[in-house]
This record gives sequence, structure tokens and C-alpha cells, in this order.
Amino acid sequence: MHDDKMTYSKTKYNLKCKILARKVNDKAVSKRASALNGGIKCEIEHPPALGRESLMGCGKYQARICFTDNGSVRLIRVPRMNSSIPQSLANYLVRSEYATLKFLETTQVPTPRAFDYGISDDTKPAEISLEATEQFYLKHLDDKGDHLMVDDELNTIGIIYLQTARVVPAGEAFGPSLATAEMDGIYNGRSSLTVHDLALARFLEAKGATSLAGIMSRDEKVRRFFFGLEVDLFWEETLSLI
Repeated sequence: MHDDKMTYSKTKYNLKCKILARKVNDKAVSKRASALNGGIKCEIEHPPALGRESLMGCGKYQARICFTDNGSVRLIRVPRMNSSIPQSLANYLVRSEYATLKFLETTQVPTPRAFDYGISDDTKPAEISLEATEQFYLKHLDDKGDHLMVDDELNTIGIIYLQTARVVPAGEAFGPSLATAEMDGIYNGRSSLTVHDLALARFLEAKGATSLAGIMSRDEKVRRFFFGLEVDLFWEETLSLI
């Protein structure tokens, strides 16, 4: 029975991969990629759905653009759509990722270069204007920290995956997190700064990071709302979190 389930799962996954591959217009992509790379001819290589050669991610289907003359390779990334993600959101994420990568090319942070993008049913993608006017903070939706690479001095030397990263206020970027939370209090309506929050704030203060210490010891509203809200919560219960 277990083997049957495994076989069914692999078959279903392979089918999903084939459906995504069919969404890629190989001829149009090859023509565009060649034009962006000095007219060098190229071919689209669709990797297997499973195994070590697979490029399938949780949110993206990826294929290789292989240039035949010089052996260089680029990637094409296609959003994996499901019923919970409308097409308008997928289009927004594509534009956002492209704009972010183009901006990062102007900085010293090493990231993959973005060469072009396309939107579903959009024959003339709008140009994106980029302007950096002030310091900003990046935070990832799945906040594990593994989207950043840092050196021994904690300088950011690489940003790996930005599809669901977003710009947030300093209070959300550096405020109290799960590492110092007491979740039983949040789930029982007793949400406040914990002894661990305050201990970390004192440590930061002692290290000379006064501004970070101030953010850490100000409040924990972001954590409270992010982890304390249930789906379909009654308004009266939501108000109790404020």
C-alpha cells in the first residue's frame, strides 16, 4: 500500500511538472534570450521533475536556457500556481522579484542577475522605475533567516531567494521574535514583553546597539498579531490582542 501511494505521488508530481513545462513557449523564450545575449543561439532544457537534476522548487518551476556557442546557462522561472494564489498576485510577485534583483545590481550585494521578465497574457510588460531614497529593511515571509548569506562579521554577502521577501518597518524587522516569545501567554490572552525580550534588549544596550535595544523593548504587537491571530477570529477576540 505504501509503495502504491509513493508511485501515485510521483506520477502526480511528474504530471504537474509536465503541465508547467507546457506553459513555457520554448520558441518565444529562445528568441528573446538570444536577442538579449548578442544573438547567440540557445535551447530550452526542461529538467526532470524528480531526482538530483530537478530544478522544481516549492513556488517555482525552473528550466535551463542553454546557449550553444559559449556554453553559458541561464534560468527561466515560472510560478507554480494553485487555487490559493490568484493570477494577479503571481504577476505582482514576478514584477516585484525582477525589480528587486535589478535594484540589487546597483549595490555591492551579490545576487543573481535578472535579464528579463514576462507576465501572463501581457505582450508589453510595463517598465519599472527604481529609486532608493532611504534605508529599508527586508524580511522574509517564511522567517527562518536562510534567505540571507552573511560573512563572519555579519555583513550581508548574498540574498538567495526574494520571492516572498518584503520591505517592513524597523519595528517589524528587529522587534521581539519567536526566539524570545512565551507562546502560552499569547494563546491565553496574556501578551506582553517577556523576560527574554528584556534580557536581549539589555544585552544589545550593553553592546552599544542602542537603537536595536529600543526597538526590542518597545512592544511586541507585530509578534502578537502575526502569531496570535487565528483564521476566522471573531472581531471581539481580535480586539483583545490590541
